[in-house]
Amino acid sequence: MRYHPATLLGFFLFASFAQPLESAPIPVDPPALNSWVSPDLRDHRLVGLIWSESEQKFITAKTFIGKIGATSHLLLGERHDNTDHHRLQAWVISQVAKYRDVVVGFEMLDEPDKEPLKSVERFEQFADAVNWSKSGWPEFEIYAPLFEAVYRSKSPVLAVHPSRKRLMGIARSVNKQPVDTWGTISQKGLDNLVDDITKSHCGYADKNMVVMMSAAQRFKDHWMVKELMEQSGSKPFVLVAGNGHVRKDYGVPNHLSSESISIGFVEVYKEYDHPQDYDAARFDYIWFTPRVDNLDPCEKYKEQLEKMKKHYQHKKK
Repeated sequence: MRYHPATLLGFFLFASFAQPLESAPIPVDPPALNSWVSPDLRDHRLVGLIWSESEQKFITAKTFIGKIGATSHLLLGERHDNTDHHRLQAWVISQVAKYRDVVVGFEMLDEPDKEPLKSVERFEQFADAVNWSKSGWPEFEIYAPLFEAVYRSKSPVLAVHPSRKRLMGIARSVNKQPVDTWGTISQKGLDNLVDDITKSHCGYADKNMVVMMSAAQRFKDHWMVKELMEQSGSKPFVLVAGNGHVRKDYGVPNHLSSESISIGFVEVYKEYDHPQDYDAARFDYIWFTPRVDNLDPCEKYKEQLEKMKKHYQHKKK
């Protein structure tokens, strides 16, 4: 299958509380199911369905919330520029927050954002406080439903991504880093990571660049888990990150020492009409959505990929 570059750039931690899950408010269906924003393939047979990999069947949104609520760790993936993914994530957070006190960490917020976040009390203050327009992430309108839901639920927001300087330092000194300390990943998982990065960069990344990017991704996942553990204290926490970071074969689950559930919010493809066509074993659950577009990602991101390659070549000289 094809891979989207944004998914590689890539969770909720719950504990059991005194209040039984059965007493939690009954969730209503997510609004996104009846009003998709993404325009492409809305009528695909998988759109809106939730696949349970362990049960090998589709389940309802109500059943889904019931199943994830008692799990220690929950990871929410996404395609970064898909508004529907953020709307569904917002719905999950709003449902869980009705009976769990959680904190929410974001891949999109890094070390320099920690201090300004302390002064944010309302959703309306958030984007300006973290200077979102200069962050390099998709326009804030795409993420607004998610952050609004988090602030409405009064769940603390955490910056858990390493700074750009720290991450680039790791990537450039990969041969000097003890990468084996960054989670325990199987050889198959490592091979998948290299393969995904190679494919997603459409031939613009040479072998050395792929090695650097693979190390950077492993370090990033390890760092995000460390930050969540340190900042959350004893509270259950959430990490919202790209699908590549929450997948089970090489992502965040490999950096956790306790049980976790991984949820991929995945766009459908016209030619794929069964969950196993999407390598469903990558996640515990897949929630299928329409596509933002049907453009070839290698063409869509051609200019950015060419700039990346030139920048790397310049650094090598």
